[in-house]
Amino acid sequence: LVRHAHHLGCKDILFACATGAVQGMATMGLGVLTDQINLTGHNPLAEWDELRDVDTPFVGMTEAYSSYLRGIALGVAQDEGIALQQGVYAGVLGPSFETPAEVAALRAMGVSFTGMSTVNEVIMARALGMNVLGLTLAANFAGDGSVTHQSVLVEAQKHADDFEKLVRGVLAKL
Repeated sequence: LVRHAHHLGCKDILFACATGAVQGMATMGLGVLTDQINLTGHNPLAEWDELRDVDTPFVGMTEAYSSYLRGIALGVAQDEGIALQQGVYAGVLGPSFETPAEVAALRAMGVSFTGMSTVNEVIMARALGMNVLGLTLAANFAGDGSVTHQSVLVEAQKHADDFEKLVRGVLAKL
């Protein structure tokens, strides 16, 4: 998907994901990603022989998420009266939800949001020279024993209108 968008001439790309909020670092609700930690055990650039359009597998990730695009999102959120928190995202393999010990480790690493996607797509987008905006909906507290897939869907629905306004507002400014 990322390589296809690149082939179509896309320079900026927006990734959206549902995440768990790490208590003490984030709350449930909408957020913008500032950085990431890849804990998936995978990197799309590791299969170098199969990559096209990438000059080198050694890609700088210092600004994985564009501060310029993040600024646009924060401005749209302010204009629309949408609460938008910022934080570091940790991508984990999943599909199981996090254990309390995993959440404690993530908190110690400075993680605000945890999820099961996005990090590898961001790595590929950066390798292709694309600017990345990462948006999230923290739909549960990470490590909460009562969380279910259904409860995540219910929480997501509560924020659907604000999320749509945010995305449409960002796209209108690009």
